[in-house]
Amino acid sequence: MKQLYVKDLKISRLYIILFALFILLTYLFHVNSMGINMTVILGFLILLFYFDYQHHVLRSLVSMPLNRKQIVRTRYVFLYSLTIVFMLFIWLVDSIAINNLYLGNFTYLTAKDIVHYFVIFTVLLAIYLPIFYLIKNFMHAVSVFMVSHFVIVFTYSISRGNPYITLDDKIASLIEALWNIQPFVIPLVVSLLVMFVSYLISNWFFIKFDLE
Repeated sequence: MKQLYVKDLKISRLYIILFALFILLTYLFHVNSMGINMTVILGFLILLFYFDYQHHVLRSLVSMPLNRKQIVRTRYVFLYSLTIVFMLFIWLVDSIAINNLYLGNFTYLTAKDIVHYFVIFTVLLAIYLPIFYLIKNFMHAVSVFMVSHFVIVFTYSISRGNPYITLDDKIASLIEALWNIQPFVIPLVVSLLVMFVSYLISNWFFIKFDLE
């Protein structure tokens, strides 16, 4: 598993450096858009599977004495840990900006904001990852990914912008109560649970369907 993790790290190391620099630039230019950061983080997913597809990595790995569950698990652990690192990095840069850059009306992030965005990012990863294990053709998988991402973003934008679309009061109250009780632990548990369910689905897809 360690070797597989290092492989993913080597594949994406340049992208990681560029993303870190990009985050710094967003603060220098007073643009801390989490929507942009979310898109870039999801780009790691495409990058990793593109490399696997171009170099027939998955075909090589399954021919080795490796457990397929381990292959899928490593990819999930890598993306989950990478998301944690970047969210902490964004929080660190944001904290430094508060004390040193004096950006006026710039919207800074609280700890709750970081956790909130982290949960959103991991839920999206949990939704999209099984697509690449179900659809073996990379271009087809990317097409489904892009369409599903557009649908999710569009649906979220409509629901947020339409005052007639609201969450049931009882459900909203329950979610808010749980959030207030444990504003950090519960969201993190939810993100882990969602990723675990996604892992089980991806693992089933990877074992069930032969590589073409």
